[in-house]
Amino acid sequence: MLCIALLSCLAKTPSTIQPEPLFELEQSVEHHVEILEVIDLTHEFDLEQSGWVFVMEKHTIPPDSTLNVPPNAGWFMISGTLDEHIDTVGLTTVNMSISNLSGIGQDVLVASVRKRTTKTPIPTLPAQTTIKQMTKTAGLTMLGTSSIDLDSVPFQKKLRYRHVSLNDSGVVGLHTHDQRPSVAVILEGALIEHRGDGDQERVALASVAERDGLTHWWETTTDSARIIVFDLVDD
Repeated sequence: MLCIALLSCLAKTPSTIQPEPLFELEQSVEHHVEILEVIDLTHEFDLEQSGWVFVMEKHTIPPDSTLNVPPNAGWFMISGTLDEHIDTVGLTTVNMSISNLSGIGQDVLVASVRKRTTKTPIPTLPAQTTIKQMTKTAGLTMLGTSSIDLDSVPFQKKLRYRHVSLNDSGVVGLHTHDQRPSVAVILEGALIEHRGDGDQERVALASVAERDGLTHWWETTTDSARIIVFDLVDD
């Protein structure tokens, strides 16, 4: 089993996060951790207690090794096969382990709510202009969704997981993130994200931090697309 210790993360610009690893691996195995997005929940929810963050990571678990998932977390396997007791996707409020019993490395997305250990700046939402074009959701299929109540956090939110597919004319309609921080990861295909600080093409495996105040919409530019989303929602 891998013994993993929480370290600090280093954020650079709002568009590019290149932090130090969140975890120090005490065994000399090739376990890669990439921090995709970090959202400052102290800002999102106007918390009196500082330091709470929402983190999306991509872990590559080497063969015959174990990933220790923190409490208040969700995971989604994007390659390979985990052990028979672990589902491809899941949510947990307690520490748990995911073992890779296959002969190849497995890639797993892990979204978690936690306290950070440094005061390194975290990106904020860039200035937004008003989007006047009204769009409605179309061509979307919900492939899976679930949620859990968070434990021992200073706010009343659920951690929710959603997995959606879009057809070749698929649209995620115009919407605003109002104290609903979210991280989306493109699993397949390509989309255009229309937002108030400029349109962006998003391809697999791009990630997007959807912070408080963001208004945007998505449209598919390929035959199909799939997106995984973890967000914090009201009870």
